[in-house]
This record gives sequence, C-alpha cells and structure tokens, in this order.
Amino acid sequence: MNRTDEFSALMTEPVDMPPRLEGAVQRAKQRHSRRLAAKVCAIPAASLAGLAAAFVLVVNLSLPAALAAGTVPVLKDLLSAVAFSDSLQMAVKNDYIQYSGQNQTQNGITVAIQYLIVDKRQVNVLYTIESAEGHYLQLMPTAVKEDGVTPADGYIGSWGGDPSAGLHSLTLEFLDGPVPSVLHLSCEVSAYESNSAQAPVELPPGQEEEPLLGEETFLFHLPLKEEYTATGETLSIGQWLELDGQRVYLDTIDVLPTYTQLNLVDDENNTAWLRDLHFYLEDGGGVRYELYSGATPTGSETPFRAFHRVESIYFSPEKQYRLVITGADWMNKDSQWLNGMEIGRTYVSGELPCSQTSLSLTRQGDGIEIFVHSPRIEGCSNNHSHLSWAYRSGEGSETRYFQSGGFSPGDEVLTEHYMLSHYPGETIDLGVDYTHHTALSTPITIDLPAFGGQ
Repeated sequence: MNRTDEFSALMTEPVDMPPRLEGAVQRAKQRHSRRLAAKVCAIPAASLAGLAAAFVLVVNLSLPAALAAGTVPVLKDLLSAVAFSDSLQMAVKNDYIQYSGQNQTQNGITVAIQYLIVDKRQVNVLYTIESAEGHYLQLMPTAVKEDGVTPADGYIGSWGGDPSAGLHSLTLEFLDGPVPSVLHLSCEVSAYESNSAQAPVELPPGQEEEPLLGEETFLFHLPLKEEYTATGETLSIGQWLELDGQRVYLDTIDVLPTYTQLNLVDDENNTAWLRDLHFYLEDGGGVRYELYSGATPTGSETPFRAFHRVESIYFSPEKQYRLVITGADWMNKDSQWLNGMEIGRTYVSGELPCSQTSLSLTRQGDGIEIFVHSPRIEGCSNNHSHLSWAYRSGEGSETRYFQSGGFSPGDEVLTEHYMLSHYPGETIDLGVDYTHHTALSTPITIDLPAFGGQ
C-alpha cells in the first residue's frame, strides 16, 4: 500500500483501532528513509488516544514510531484545523509540521500551543484553548519582541473562529524580513459567559456589549527550527504583461510551503491601479492551483497590489508549470473614494463607478447600515467587495474603518453589508476597493522555469 492509499484508509478507520499500528514502525522507517530531515514530525504520546501503554512508551523513545504515529487519527484534528487552506493541508500530509507542546494555565483558562507550520515568511500556530468554568473565550494574538511587551515590527495576523471547537489556527505573516528564530507570542484571552447547555457555545448578537468576565495574557517563546524557516524557492520571470491597456511587470514567483506568490511591479504611466489578478498555475497533467485562502499583503504604498497568491505547489511531485492569467480587477486612479454619499438614498448603476451595482444607505438608530449588490462575474473565481471598509465623515477628514460587516458571494448576486454606530452625519465618503473587471478573451500563458521542489 502506498502512502496515499494508507492515509485514505486510516482516515476511514475508527479512532480505537490499535491493530492498524501493526508494522507501523517498519513502515515509518521506510518512509523516513525517503524523506528530508526537515519533514520530521514528532507527535506527542499524550495526544494519541486509544493506543496501548506499551506503544505510548515506544513513541516516547523511538523516532520511527513517532513518525508512524503521525498517520493515526490525531491527523484528523490537524487537517480539520487547517481545512481552510489546501496548502496547509498538504503541509500536514507531508509531515511538514513542528511540534511545540507548550501550554500555560491561568485562573482556569488553559492555552496550549500544539504545532507550528513555518516557512521563511509565515508562521501558522495550531493551538487549543479551554475554560474550566465553561466560559466562552476569545484569543487575540500579538507578535512581540523579546521583552514580551513591545509589538514586533512588520507583520500582519489573521485568526478567528470558535475557540471551543478544538484545535485552532492563527497565521502571522512577516513582511519586512524572514520570520524570527524565536516567535514571542502574546495571547490576550477574554472570557465571557457562555450560552445555556442547549445552545451552541457562541456569543449572541451584540458581542461587544456582552459583559466581560476577565482577561488573561499568556506569553509564549516558540523556537522556529532553521530547517523550516530556510525553505522555499524563487523563480525569476522578468516579463511585462499587457492587460486592458495597462502594463505590469512580473518580476519573480515565490514557491513556499504555505503559498505560491507572484511579485509584480507597477508602471507609473498606468491610468488604473491593479487590485486583483485572476490566474492559476497548471501542471503538465492539467491539475490547477488556484485561489489562495489566506490574507495577502499589498506590497505597495499605493492602491496597486504587488503580491498575488495561489495555493502552494511546493509539495507537488510535478516540477513544470505554466501560468494562466484570465483577467484582472482595476481601480481608476480618479475613483478611490465615493464622496458625499447621502444617508437615506439608494444609488444605482450609472451613479457609481462600479458597473451594474446598487448601493443603499439607511439610518439605523444613531448609526447607518449600507448594502451593496452586484452580479457575480462569470468565470471569476475570486469575486470580492467593491468597498474597502474605509470611510470618512467628509473629504480630507481622518480615514476610519467600519466596525462590522460582511461579504456574501451568492450564486448570482454578491452582497456586501456594513454597519456603523454613532454616526450623526447626513453624508459619508466610502472607500472603493475596485471599479471594473477585465476578462481576457484569450488568456495570457507563460511557461515557468522548472521548480526544483522540496
């Protein structure tokens, strides 16, 4: 049975099937002999429910047995925690994961950093959080310097979800340089009363008004192994692309375990800023690597977006790919703001820079509610919001951001929804994310240099 077949079979087995471990040490030795040292994953014995005590002892003492343990059902929890990302799922399946096991408890709240998925740009932290009193918990992470207080420079973070659901994930992306050798992670945990036992453990609407029971801060110092932080490859391209009368320069492509990134340079003579590039990578067998699910930094001080990502090809056995560009989203340089939008009005196509879009602003108490409706663009996999979440009370005033909102990509219509409380003004300026989409009748294709691989 090859590794893929073995993985599929194990995922359909009950969790209490120790006989599946027969021959596990030998299989692990065989896999390990074919695997780079950087891909070692030591799963803790305590997390392997249902195993006999003798095997627990073997896992503690034997690296091959620990490698074998990586394929038993604990892997289901890992895959569930990174279900939002094909790239991270492939990293887990390829044992590209660093065990941490650090945990702390304060006033009945326990935070445990279980695993790390790391490369030279990104750190994904897989953690659990529990309350002995059954309280609803929210965790807000901050990368800090060695003193444990001063915020680190040059990174963005993303996290969310219901922390009570088991193993969870947060992502830190380092923009100004490689990831640090040690990640100093401060986790501020807020505790709220949970709902009744019959209801889901989640906060009701108006979460910001829920009484705060207490806050605790947990500081972790997480060493990041060099064999992970040095991974990745950069492909040099050096080619101008002509798109809808605009020009952008495709400089390089970064291939990392967590994503594949196109690095672009703007032409200052363009009349519009590139906001999104619609593309995919395709290997010789026709397999496509498409939309990246995580946050992407802009890489520019202007609205031009220099970085564009798809899921990672790092773990693919194929080494030859072609880039296929099918379209792009643009912002006209004179349409960055919708100025003087009147509360109580609905604007329709022809009154807005975004074609076939309606925008309504209504008064809700002392605040406002905004809806934007637009048709889904055929063949455009990453339809996104027309507004940028930014607003001003008037031209030249301070830029602020909406307190809450959402984006719902329906089958035919895309809906944006924004809420703002305590806004007494009769007009508002709204930031624009993009003004128009270009669909290429003939896609642009570029054969990429061979990727060396892991």
